[in-house]
Amino acid sequence: MGGSKAVIGAEKVILKDDFIKTVEQRYQRVKAEKARMIQEWKDSLTDLTTNAKRLIKEYKEKIRNAEREVNKGINVEENEKKIAELEEKIDKLEEKKYTDADLKQAEREIMKDIMVKEEGSFCPFCGENFGSSDGVKQHLCEKEAFTDKDLEKMNTPSERSTNYAENYKAEHGTNRFTVNVPLEEFDNDELEIDIGEEIHHLISVGPYAFTLRINRLGNYFGIDINSTDNLISAPSVDPVAFKKKHGMAFSDLSDKSKYDIAAAAIEKSKIQYHKGNHDFEPEKGIPSYEKKLVQDLAEIEYEILAKSRKEGCLGQTPEGREEAKNLIDNKLKELQEKIKSDITDFEPSPDGKQIVERFLAKEDYKYHTGKG
Repeated sequence: MGGSKAVIGAEKVILKDDFIKTVEQRYQRVKAEKARMIQEWKDSLTDLTTNAKRLIKEYKEKIRNAEREVNKGINVEENEKKIAELEEKIDKLEEKKYTDADLKQAEREIMKDIMVKEEGSFCPFCGENFGSSDGVKQHLCEKEAFTDKDLEKMNTPSERSTNYAENYKAEHGTNRFTVNVPLEEFDNDELEIDIGEEIHHLISVGPYAFTLRINRLGNYFGIDINSTDNLISAPSVDPVAFKKKHGMAFSDLSDKSKYDIAAAAIEKSKIQYHKGNHDFEPEKGIPSYEKKLVQDLAEIEYEILAKSRKEGCLGQTPEGREEAKNLIDNKLKELQEKIKSDITDFEPSPDGKQIVERFLAKEDYKYHTGKG
């Protein structure tokens, strides 16, 4: 992170390293609070949501139609399989009591509540606390109009869009391939493994949203975290294809076999392998992908704060807002390129020492350092 610098002109000195730690703490607090509130929402559901009731009604009607065809001897095996699958879906809904759409809406509302509660009273430019969102609006209106619509846009957290992957594939095409790997579960016979793809956000949605302040500025300036510029295709095993082709669940493979497949996929694509969340720490002292990203975003937040404390709040004038917009735009683009350079043209380190700054999965770190 470089040397610790101080914001000049503040009521009290703010050291850069201390500020970044504060942003990291805010991120962890928001992440934990969202998880707590989501669980609280789930626990509060004593009856099926309207969407769940509607889906169950649709599934039961489909079951009745399939049963009629079975009774007539039409596509018996196919319809019996369909009935079993629909009954399983009904059981899950009756247990959960909500649909994926319900959960997404709950997450949206909860994140908005958290953003307003945690950051709504703070100016995202100068960091001053004005007591309420309305106080921030009045502060930003002093020299340039700032409307209720602007405030609403600023305080609406970013979220993963439903069609980001489709948009990326439409623009860049798909990137699926096969690798041949001997696996111990199959007497070390060489198997043809299907490698699918995960469309990955370079600047991940969670860290971007949970750091709050950069997200608020990004919202105000119209930055789209789901744009194809912020996406990349990363190789990942297609577990459905694996089970269908080889008759064994991918999850039942040994860690060695899973790593061998990942290494083969990396070697062929020269792109980091994608698996699960990105919050693992490869080794002590090496930050996870998410933590490194939070630190990077905190650096940008610090620059905006430092300029505002030294020159006057950037959010109060058209010129200041334009300066802040350009700074954030440029810094986010630089960060995207830096992350992309870590993920692509990915190869083993010649001496086993870490060269790149971040890893999508533990397999990538092992491959890069030769610790596989």
